[in-house]
Amino acid sequence: MMKMVSTGNDEEYTKLLDERNKLMETVDALKAAEPGFQYSSKAKQYLEKTLKLDQEMSSLMNNDLNAIQKEIKQMELKRQITSKYRPYYKQTNGAFIDSKN
Repeated sequence: MMKMVSTGNDEEYTKLLDERNKLMETVDALKAAEPGFQYSSKAKQYLEKTLKLDQEMSSLMNNDLNAIQKEIKQMELKRQITSKYRPYYKQTNGAFIDSKN
């Protein structure tokens, strides 16, 4: 999953995320079926590694999200500016009339 996030392969990441969710549902069902369930020391190590990787992926995805939001704001600003100055063809006698409101 980390490789897919870092390379930007969103479709494959989504598939792997769905697969992980199915596995976690299975684990939760097994835990619920056994009262007093506790993870082994090896499983705890794997969970710690998984948590660290998940935090790294989350950080990368937040960076990507912030970059996309910044681009959207820039595009929105450009659209607003363009719409305010779009009627440039309505100039009279070569004079420019600023119609900002």
